[in-house]
Amino acid sequence: MIKELIVVEGMDDIAQIKNAVDADIVATHGYKIKKTLFDELRKAVKTRGVIVFTDPDYAGKMIRRTINENVKGCKNAYLKQSDAIKKDDIGVENASKEAIIDALMNARASTEERTVLYTTKDLYETGLLGADGSKERREKLASLLKISNSNAKKMLDALNYYQISREDFEEAMKKID
Repeated sequence: MIKELIVVEGMDDIAQIKNAVDADIVATHGYKIKKTLFDELRKAVKTRGVIVFTDPDYAGKMIRRTINENVKGCKNAYLKQSDAIKKDDIGVENASKEAIIDALMNARASTEERTVLYTTKDLYETGLLGADGSKERREKLASLLKISNSNAKKMLDALNYYQISREDFEEAMKKID
């Protein structure tokens, strides 16, 4: 049983998650999220928590950003694109039970006040930026840390946004090297 309310994009996502876990789930039904849903999510953050679990594509990222901008304190669960694809369709509804459980169990809380833990220098020094294979290294790191896969700037933002500890970062980097 998942305590937090899970927010997804559509009804197919709800059905697939229900096959994996026992949870309360609501759908945004696209970009135009109703004010009443934002109100429901703000209340849920205070009482039980909220996990945003959108597709690992552009639309999913935009919906995730909109929710996080309007509802402070949500956790975020991420799937790798390779875990969410079926016949050129990318979405939570295509993920396996195991991938869904893993993503939900590793959901990361965002913080409103962030300390800058990582800089561009950290990315250069670890080969995540400016080196042969940097993109592949970032993909592996994102997968290990259960954060969104992205370019170097977005990777830096995510590391700081989720306040990834140096210990977790270094442990993940050891697995990449």
